[in-house]
Amino acid sequence: RLRSGKPAEIDEAIKEFQAVLPKMTDNPVLRFNLGEAYLSKGDLEQAKTNFQEAIKIKSNYIPPKVALGRIYLRQREFAKAQQLADEVLRVNPGFVQPRLIRIEALMGVSDFRTARTELQMLLSKLPNSRDAQNLLALADLAEAKYPDAEKRYRSLAEATPPDHRGIFGL
Repeated sequence: RLRSGKPAEIDEAIKEFQAVLPKMTDNPVLRFNLGEAYLSKGDLEQAKTNFQEAIKIKSNYIPPKVALGRIYLRQREFAKAQQLADEVLRVNPGFVQPRLIRIEALMGVSDFRTARTELQMLLSKLPNSRDAQNLLALADLAEAKYPDAEKRYRSLAEATPPDHRGIFGL
């Protein structure tokens, strides 16, 4: 139900998670899934609360930290996003999603130099990462490196299948 993408199914999933919650108050996976359901509905505050609860229950549980980091980016709370990404990267330095969250948080506070260095390191390991290419194009754009930004956006737009971020970037 949660993964269906259908609002009625997501509402039912939330009801089921909430019904089980009083019996399983110390289950971080339940809290994480409830947070994911709220996130699917666009309720960032309820999602955030449930991800934070999952982390309180099990501090080394990575999925809610990554999800919460994404919410912090959306809410422009860059220091919090970077802190969570750094926590995950200390445990698993090769995990790409928190690396991207960290880079985006760095860009959010205009630390383009560090962000660019980390992006180039990431792209040396994953040259086909569209997410990293998009972030590098955003950094180029923010630093008025328009020809570089255009080249990166064009590459994304002309990829197979085309990446909508490249089209919008152009």
